[in-house]
Amino acid sequence: MIKKFLGMHKARVPVLLYGTFLILCQASAAPGDTVQPYVSASVIHDTNLFRLSSSRDPRLVLGSDSKSDTIKRVEAGLAVDYAVGRQQIILKGGVNQNWFERFSFLNYDGSDARATWNWQFGNLWQGDLGYSHGRTLTSFTQLQDRLRAIQTQQSAFGSAVYKLDPDWRIRAGAGWSSFNSGLPQRRFFNRDEAYASVGIMHINEANNSLGVEVKRTEARFPEREVTPLSIFDNGYTQTELSAVADWRYTGQSRFQGRLGYTQSRHKQISTRDFNGVTGRLAYDWSVSGKTLLNMALWREVGAIDNVASTYVATKGASLGVSWFPASKIFVKGEAAYKWHDFTGVVNAGPHRKDDVRSISASLGYTPASNVQLSLDGKVEKRSSNIAFIDYDSNNIAASVKIVF
Repeated sequence: MIKKFLGMHKARVPVLLYGTFLILCQASAAPGDTVQPYVSASVIHDTNLFRLSSSRDPRLVLGSDSKSDTIKRVEAGLAVDYAVGRQQIILKGGVNQNWFERFSFLNYDGSDARATWNWQFGNLWQGDLGYSHGRTLTSFTQLQDRLRAIQTQQSAFGSAVYKLDPDWRIRAGAGWSSFNSGLPQRRFFNRDEAYASVGIMHINEANNSLGVEVKRTEARFPEREVTPLSIFDNGYTQTELSAVADWRYTGQSRFQGRLGYTQSRHKQISTRDFNGVTGRLAYDWSVSGKTLLNMALWREVGAIDNVASTYVATKGASLGVSWFPASKIFVKGEAAYKWHDFTGVVNAGPHRKDDVRSISASLGYTPASNVQLSLDGKVEKRSSNIAFIDYDSNNIAASVKIVF
């Protein structure tokens, strides 16, 4: 019944939700609580929507000389931050509609929702419990085809921290996630993951922390992958042992890091297994009250864009800067380099390796406390040892967001 109603009034759904948000906004809340409905609108221009190689004639793939498109997007959402004693409830959700000017068959309605309960019992126990759900158009970065796939992702997570004494904490966590590719021909990419972790950390008076953590992940692919050679089960088990740190040297600098060893074991074809050092190191430096630099280095394994393979080994580095010349204006920029090794792919051809370089910039202006204007741009280039996988793309977006 509900599904039928939504189908008949699909175009009115965002309007109805927006009206609901305004009503909720008028509801009384305890001091310190926040209920913020919002609406936003964006215009995005992409010079290479399907990420086609410069070696391919777009007329053979798209039936057009142009690879670009302009997308219009509107969104309505709600953010709630509600406190009950020591308990904190955070809710975020939104729905969006997207229209493509040239490739209109890609038009879609998306959504994103997340609920988190930050809990605390007594003086010794605290943690979180949450759930998220998202629906969006699958990126063309990896598959480079013209298929309209609306992917769905959902996850549930929770953690508990026990205070042994003023300086030591034990933390345990667990979670589950699910990815659905949205198309029958891509069902081999559908994936379920479950993980559990446990660790111990030391926290000093300055709130700096050092610790160790072990995490185990089980990945399952409900549909077996069919290849010209055979049928494969891409499921795998991954174990990570890491040292973790969050350290502020001064009020102007902060270091966050995770460094350890990862072992991945596949159910079939051991040549796809991975063993090696992994981690992510990040450093933030407040050069002045108006300028912030951030740097990061990483080597990780995991799915990329969810549809690339069972997992990809990734190495990368980034350098970013944020500048706040005035209270209502900000400027941000980032340069990044990523190297992808498609270790988990099963094929009879060469082992795929990609290099991705990108430069991005953002300009933001807040003319009023509840109005945000932004202009974002990104230039990206990928090279690969596989023919027709390379691409060049430029992306620019202008948006406005109003918070009530």
